[in-house]
Amino acid sequence: MGQEELTRKWVKFMGKDKLQSLQDALAAAVDMSVCLLDLQGRALTVRSKPLLLCHQVRKSKRELCKKEFLVALEKCKTELAPCIHECYFGLKYFLYPVLSNGKLVAIVHCGGYYEGKNILPERLAAKFAVPVLQNEQVEKIYQLLLQILNIMDFDVDIATWQNDTDTPETPAKADTYALEFFEGKLSKRECDVAMLVCEGISNKLIAERLYISEKTVKTHISNILNKLDVKDRMQIMMLARK
Repeated sequence: MGQEELTRKWVKFMGKDKLQSLQDALAAAVDMSVCLLDLQGRALTVRSKPLLLCHQVRKSKRELCKKEFLVALEKCKTELAPCIHECYFGLKYFLYPVLSNGKLVAIVHCGGYYEGKNILPERLAAKFAVPVLQNEQVEKIYQLLLQILNIMDFDVDIATWQNDTDTPETPAKADTYALEFFEGKLSKRECDVAMLVCEGISNKLIAERLYISEKTVKTHISNILNKLDVKDRMQIMMLARK
């Protein structure tokens, strides 16, 4: 199976909507731009919290930005290890290899930010909001991403899938564990909502699935967060995994 086909199979297995929702939640949690890329650096999801400064810089420096990024991407793919890079504009970003049963299927791009202080000229700093992180914050984000990617690395050999109707056993086991976990702590309706949150779908789709209003979904999620003593949807999803 070719590399692009492997990536396509993995995205289908994980669910594109789930990946997008997880990415959006992660970007909100770390207040940083995040995007899932294929192994050629093309976006597999819609970038969350895109950095306007990067968009502006690429207008005049597109080829230089692309060249620098491809070098960093190749390093990440070759070493199969997360790394931090700094672009010529001084912005730093993470690249994380995404593995499925030991096989490289995608890359997470997270950034950019300035470390320690904002080095933009005052007129640009006032116009473009760029995250400024201290060393300890960078380390916490780095470790959080590692934990999330470890959860996403299901022990399934997607190279053996014969067709799109095959259903690996691991997700089913994870769903059973999640349901048992929630049933001991939540009401029946809250369990229904929590399970759909774990599928990574939006409040609107949850409302449509359960035939309730989005406002009611938000109320249920607020109650779920309180009962489980967690802060956001991403943490609900993490609790649902052993």
